[in-house]
This record gives sequence, C-alpha cells and structure tokens, in this order.
Amino acid sequence: AITVGISPSSKTFPYSQAIVATITAGGSGSGAPSILSVSDGTATGCSLTGSTLTATSFGTCLVNVTKLGDSNYNAAASSTATFTFNRQTVTLNEWTLAEKVLSSSPFQVTAPTVVGSIPGSFNYSSSDTNVITISGDTLTVVGSGNSTITAVFTPDTPSAYTSATATALQSVSSEKANVALTWSLPGKTYGDQPFKLAT
Repeated sequence: AITVGISPSSKTFPYSQAIVATITAGGSGSGAPSILSVSDGTATGCSLTGSTLTATSFGTCLVNVTKLGDSNYNAAASSTATFTFNRQTVTLNEWTLAEKVLSSSPFQVTAPTVVGSIPGSFNYSSSDTNVITISGDTLTVVGSGNSTITAVFTPDTPSAYTSATATALQSVSSEKANVALTWSLPGKTYGDQPFKLAT
C-alpha cells in the first residue's frame, strides 16, 4: 500500500478545487499518481471532473488514489486522502448603540454591518430584561441601567457561510426632573429700609 497526499487539502466556499495527488510514502517504480475516485465523507455531492473536486456542501470528501504501474510494477492502491471544504467565515463590523433615557419610546435597532453584504437575518436578545426587552428588532426601555444586546446573524445560505455574533452595550439613564422656581419682589422706593428676601 502507498500513502498519498493531496494538494491543496482544503478550500472555502465555493466548493470546487483542482487538486494534485503526490505519493508521500510507499510504492516503487516510476508510475505517476492518478486520481481514481471520490466519495462523500461529511460533505455531500462529492465528485471529480478530471482533477477538479466539487461538493454540494461543506465537510470532507474522501479521495482514493492509485499509483499507475509500469513494466516492472503493478498498480498500487493508496489509503484514502481527505479533502475539506469549509464555509466562509462571516465577519460583523463593530457595533454600538446610543444611550437612551427612561422616557425613550420603543425603537428599531440598527443591525450590525455584515462584511461583504452577505444576505441573512438577525435575531436579538437582551442580557437584562429589567432594562431592555426585545420583540423582533424592536427594543423597549423598561428600566434604568445597562443591558448587553446580542445580535446573532444567520446567513440565508448556511451551507456556504457561518453564523456570526456581535454584542453592544445599551445604557439607559434616569432622567432628572427640572425644578421650576418662581420668585417675585415687592415694589420699593428709594429710601426704604433694608429688607430680607423671602425664599
């Protein structure tokens, strides 16, 4: 038996890659390595067209290789080599939320920006529902304090892209009431005695 490596051994979406087989151990003679067949590992739809490996999902494809024979040696089958297709990692830009006050009306949260504008949707949660409650993408202030808002992005094509998470601190401050003062002075004329101001 011979041991064969494939190069490259992994790729991110899209799931198509030309590969080259190289003998790493065992075997004799001058026969060149040749890709024979491929089967599904954890990926689905693994197939070969020439030397191009494709799949319909992320995961592993199992590549079987043989060394061609020559005038002195028979063909030799190899152990199975593994090729991995990976999903693209989704990245979210830094996300912040403006401070609110207790009298703030319910508001629609602005979603984090997805790098590459990958289509998908967000779900939100609040770490302290005594400060912020959430329904869909609407946040409602219910108390003062701080709550960490977590945004979880789910791509429309989860077979090609990973999910991603971002957090932002939502602060709610207590409002201070304005105190209204009214003050009047009695009429006076020049020469009047000094007088105390009434409070």
